[in-house]
Amino acid sequence: VRCKTYDNARYQTQITIISKNDSPVTLTDIIINRGNIKNCSPYGPTSNLNKSMSFGDKVSVMLWYTCEVSDIIELGINTTSGEMVYTF
Repeated sequence: VRCKTYDNARYQTQITIISKNDSPVTLTDIIINRGNIKNCSPYGPTSNLNKSMSFGDKVSVMLWYTCEVSDIIELGINTTSGEMVYTF
């Protein structure tokens, strides 16, 4: 998870997921803090969430401007191979 600054001087959190699976998987959903903080949901189109990923492929998702990195406690990543949960 990292923050980027844009021309409008606002901070926006971006989540980048990198596949470490040898077999291709499809990323189906990202759930932040078990869905309990609404300002930490994906911002804009989420068409890249149904992307097939092979080893080393990356997918980035932008979050609402009101979501800060410090707001993210848990990140659930759903794929066709199952769910992984990461805590920070």
